Amino acid sequence: MRKLHVVICTAVLVMLGTIGQSQVMAQDLESPTTDLVLFFSNIDQPPVETPAPDTLIVTERSGPVTITTDVTSAGVNGEIDTDRSLPGATMVLTVKLLSLTEFTISGVITFDDAQQSTIKFESVGNGFFEEAPSIINGIPFLRGAYMARITEATGQFAGMVGIVTDNLWLDVSRPGLNNAIGFEVVTIRMAPSGF
Repeated sequence: MRKLHVVICTAVLVMLGTIGQSQVMAQDLESPTTDLVLFFSNIDQPPVETPAPDTLIVTERSGPVTITTDVTSAGVNGEIDTDRSLPGATMVLTVKLLSLTEFTISGVITFDDAQQSTIKFESVGNGFFEEAPSIINGIPFLRGAYMARITEATGQFAGMVGIVTDNLWLDVSRPGLNNAIGFEVVTIRMAPSGF
């Protein structure tokens, strides 16, 4: 039993030493990337516009987000709270539907900063929706995702290039995608052009 205790203590000390070393090394290196994670929703926006039968224009807002997670013997429960009164950014998407499960997308995110900074992007390849909704707490949600490249950045992000990834959930309890309530987690990774 004593040997096991010594081995465990030694392993913990080695791990702590390695973690401390990696923190020092990470502080010594300057990263040229800027990473953002934003939560968008059109829950308080009017239904999306439909300029053509196969095209949707969606306006969504992002504000301060609080994510609460409870881990109990019954499982893991999560709750997302958003402050809709203080939008940090607005995203306008143009979604071109290719089929019931595939689409292309272009968009612009305008930040609520002094420079009204923007990030414009276009999808790389096709985005996708799952074929049938998943029922979550009695509500049918259609899940989807896409990846995009940044085509232009202005304001505080001027000269940056990078990628946008988006995981989305659409509440499709009302008929038609143009009536769906969307929830999206958007991840943006940028670096200076030429890096």
